[in-house]
Amino acid sequence: MLRVAILKFAGIKTTVPTDVQEWRHTLCRFCSSNDFGQCQECTCLVLPKTWLTQESCPLGHWDVHLTEPALRSLFKQSWLPCRLQKLAIQMCKALD
Repeated sequence: MLRVAILKFAGIKTTVPTDVQEWRHTLCRFCSSNDFGQCQECTCLVLPKTWLTQESCPLGHWDVHLTEPALRSLFKQSWLPCRLQKLAIQMCKALD
């Protein structure tokens, strides 16, 4: 939840569009690691997790959903801890 707070403070949208959430949730519903709405890999509740931009599937079925402008905005935030700045840099490089 700290990641959500940091993204909100940076002015970055923390929820994915409805179509992305539905696609993520569909993948999770049919996953063998889904046990009555709870992922057995990460122990998260599936439904709330599929709505959050910064979350990803531990099995790699779906990834974070941050747009390039959001990542670039996050990278420019000087108040971010060094570790998060490095993560934002890596994610920006992956988009290039």
